[in-house]
This record gives sequence, structure tokens and C-alpha cells, in this order.
Amino acid sequence: MRKFNKLPQENAIFKAPQLPKEELGIVGLRFHEAIFDLNIGPEFCLVIFEKHEYSKLLARIKEFSLFCKAGVARTSHGIISFLIFIIYNNGKYFSSYELILNPYKIETFQLLSSLSQQTHLKLIIYDSEKNLLQRIVEFENNFGFSDIAQKLAQTIDNKNEGDFQKAQQEFMITYSIKDLLNI
Repeated sequence: MRKFNKLPQENAIFKAPQLPKEELGIVGLRFHEAIFDLNIGPEFCLVIFEKHEYSKLLARIKEFSLFCKAGVARTSHGIISFLIFIIYNNGKYFSSYELILNPYKIETFQLLSSLSQQTHLKLIIYDSEKNLLQRIVEFENNFGFSDIAQKLAQTIDNKNEGDFQKAQQEFMITYSIKDLLNI
């Protein structure tokens, strides 16, 4: 059963937890579990962590679009899965972020399954230098997370796990986000 998790009102006020000191200034994209509405309960959202100036630029995007490209790569150390989230401003490319997932971890499939059950996906833009939530943008969940999980399961069927850390390093050295977007 799908979880209807659309925000009840546009002008709701949210308070984000403060980052621990060792994570101040981090840059990147992660999935986090959060509660936006007590009646709905926990859900997964995307969080972009950026330096102060760039987080302000992201937060000011007026016509925000988000797309996801998923894939699997075979390396000499095993298989990895990747998700690239692409941000467009008024139809023009603005930025992209990649996440590398371990297809042999049950948590990867639990995450994709939970995401596929949500009707909406929230993107949080967070200033990691000033420990400040900049903006929350909500999208209808048309990202195909269920299909991604299914294709991933078919790809790793009966294959040895390998060394995920080495596979991830090889993948990141071999491919840029630009390369992956052109595949």
C-alpha cells in the first residue's frame, strides 16, 4: 500500500537537527529518514549538503525539476549501483549528485522499497557550513524506485559480492558524472 506523504501545507515550518561537528562543511547527497507529519510517520527524503553560498543558490531556484538516472556498473572488484539526481532550473541543467549503493546489502533494497511506497519525495537543501536548513522541495514520486530495485536484483542474481569499497573506488576513478549522464 502506498504511503500518501504529501506535505499538508506549503508554509509549514520545519526544524532540522544540527549536524555533528565532524560533519560540518560536508558536501554531497544522502537519503535520510525523517518525520514531516506525525500522522504519516517516518519517510525517506533526499538531503543535499552544500557549502553556504552554493546552498543559497540551490534554495533560490524558482522552477525546480529533479530527475533520477539509475544504473549498475561491473568493476574488476564486483558490482555497484548508482543513482544520479539531476537538478534543472527552468528546464536548464543546474547541478547533479550521485549516490553509490551496495547492491548486496539488504538495506539498499529496503531503502528502494520504502521509497517506492511513498507518493512524494522531499528534497532538503541544507547549508552544512552554517548548520541551516535552506529549503524543502517536494516532488511527485515518479522516480521508478521499484523498477530500479527489480533490475538491480536481476543483475546481481548468483554473482559474488566482491569488495564493495574497491569496486566503488574503481568506479569513481573510471567514470565521471558527465560520462554516466551520457550513457
